[in-house]
Amino acid sequence: MNQVPQIQLELWLGEAIPSPAPTYVTEMLQSAEIQRDASGPSSFQLVFHADRTLGLSPDFALLSGGLLKAWNRVLIGVRLDGAFTVLMDGFITHQELAHDKQFGASTLTVSGEDVSILMDRLQISLEYPQMGDAIIAGIVLAKYSLIGVLPEIIPTPLDLIPLVVERVPQQNGTDRAFLNEMACRNGFRFAVRPGPEPLTNIAYFGPPLNVGSVQPALSIDVGAGTNVERISFKLDSSAPTAMFGMVQDNITEIDAPLTSLPSSRLPPLASDPALDLLGLMQRRDIYTDPRLGYLQAFNEVQTSTDISTDHVLVVDGELDTLRYGAVLEAPGLVDLRGAGQSYDGRYRVEKVTHKLARGSYSQSFNLAREGTGSTISQVAA
Repeated sequence: MNQVPQIQLELWLGEAIPSPAPTYVTEMLQSAEIQRDASGPSSFQLVFHADRTLGLSPDFALLSGGLLKAWNRVLIGVRLDGAFTVLMDGFITHQELAHDKQFGASTLTVSGEDVSILMDRLQISLEYPQMGDAIIAGIVLAKYSLIGVLPEIIPTPLDLIPLVVERVPQQNGTDRAFLNEMACRNGFRFAVRPGPEPLTNIAYFGPPLNVGSVQPALSIDVGAGTNVERISFKLDSSAPTAMFGMVQDNITEIDAPLTSLPSSRLPPLASDPALDLLGLMQRRDIYTDPRLGYLQAFNEVQTSTDISTDHVLVVDGELDTLRYGAVLEAPGLVDLRGAGQSYDGRYRVEKVTHKLARGSYSQSFNLAREGTGSTISQVAA
């Protein structure tokens, strides 16, 4: 007889270095929702029962205690059958106190974002001469090592080093906005994910990854092995865009033809990608920007095509966590079976929303890839 997995939520609160929340706080916690996003800031929401009777205080105990005040640090983790996973490391940005006269009850809701919110508080004007985007990203992120942020930086496609006489990279905004701007122009993404240890975080600057460890498979209609409660697939074959045009080389001053290639996200996750460079129905946009040399123009053209293929096939669904027996991580890779040859196979995990309450834990997910058809013959265990 299989034993039912045990699920335990852990909550840490405090200022710069949080500690396990006291009992009077955890007993008031009604629900927790954490949304993990592979390509942007992640967020959380905690809902508490608010009570003023403790110690006959004129204020709510949760508020007078100071642990849930704005800009306190919050760490949320889940222990599933003894394995601990950090779901969120962030800061409180909002409070909401609500009262229901009918039931005579009050609730306190606090919400916030991951630690990257600290990168979005101060606008800076700064130049980075003779530096490529990957080097700049490392410099920008270095200062956040003080709060446990470790950079994971992938070199840009061409690792272009602009000459001072041509272009000097300029930051005019917050660090997070600047990192997102650099990521976008290279077909990359910037996001911070918690872990692997409490109070440490990985700041990822790089492309969507089609390689790496694969999480336990999602299963549909396979009898006792089914672990997906609901699922839907959406295919947009009109999304992929090929680019073409003419551009002048900076050195030779000769006009040369320019065209994008198949997606550079390798290895492919779909055996039948929607991008068809030779197809009559393929969307083709002309490239007309005269400001860039050939290499930089090609980088921009290929980036546009890559981005247009990333979410051709989107999958939304919800897991039965007890049957799945694991925490689905975003970003990451996961295999799916039971949906037929067109929709089975490997996907990137783009978003996961964790919803925890007493006696329940559900995980909603969003997956994506560049087309239909499986490229694998066997799913990960």
